[in-house]
Amino acid sequence: MLAYLLKTYANNGQMVLRFRLLDQDGQPLPAVEDPANPLPETSKTARYLDVHPGQQLQVKPTGQRRCVGHSRLQPDGTFLYVPCRTARVIDKSTQCFPCRRADQSMLIHRTPRERASEALVKYLDVPHFLYVATFADGTSKVGTSRSLRGMNRWVEQGAVMAQRLGEYPDGWAVRQAEDAVSGGCALTQQVRSSRKAASYVAGTALEVEELEDVCVDAARQALQVLDPLGLRGDEADGPGSFLGSPWQNEVALDYLQEGFLANPQVPQGRVDLKKQGGPWHLQQLVGTTGFLTPGGAGASADAGASVPAEGPVSAADFGALKAIEVELDVL
Repeated sequence: MLAYLLKTYANNGQMVLRFRLLDQDGQPLPAVEDPANPLPETSKTARYLDVHPGQQLQVKPTGQRRCVGHSRLQPDGTFLYVPCRTARVIDKSTQCFPCRRADQSMLIHRTPRERASEALVKYLDVPHFLYVATFADGTSKVGTSRSLRGMNRWVEQGAVMAQRLGEYPDGWAVRQAEDAVSGGCALTQQVRSSRKAASYVAGTALEVEELEDVCVDAARQALQVLDPLGLRGDEADGPGSFLGSPWQNEVALDYLQEGFLANPQVPQGRVDLKKQGGPWHLQQLVGTTGFLTPGGAGASADAGASVPAEGPVSAADFGALKAIEVELDVL
């Protein structure tokens, strides 16, 4: 079937790949409607396929890119995903010009409170927290999240460790603190998914104890910037709060301890899905980084680890596959 990757998202703590389906002429397939649950008008032009860990998939890029659509802010302060009506073919990036122009998701980063619409105020005027996230090679970043999302933000970003720096009354206050940290110490606000995938290799990934030290040290550096400015947030209960033990991503740690670091002699590393399309068995996703084994190889080492008993474990950057049209097979 023809399809292209729209996004990865978390469902009950498990990351899922969402593809949009096309017919053999490259036209978007319409949604299958359920009379008992009518679809919004914006959703009727798109049919999706979700791929979960444990499934086997094969992708063969066709050489085209497709627009992934845009987000629209609703009056109640929620965002509605709007698929590109024609799944327009594009030359670069992930959006066609009309969808990029209509996209309102960046309003949350660019709009001061005095210029915010009533809907945007509803979205941002809720508690947020500031955090430090650390990835497999020790790279750390500072970030923000709505408090209601809890640790889902860390799961979706692919953090191996994370530490809360404090809670703030709204999205504007937490963003001021985030900008102060990234401007005052060596903590970026973004880490590329390709770097996260490449970090899951023996010789590049750090041992668990080292990652914990790196995360705590990065959090201390951030607080040293915030405290003199009076920008430290309130303490909040929850995993990784302040400078206690960092939150740990158990899925990522299982792969590090029982997969990549435990078997440095086994060929492993980052798989480029645009060149090596499978078949692959999708073991798990950590954010946009997928753990793969050759299709059908091995069983899990135990219920907690999900590390294959046979064959190499490889990391794939599914973020790089976003918007790429592929011939997709899923078993």
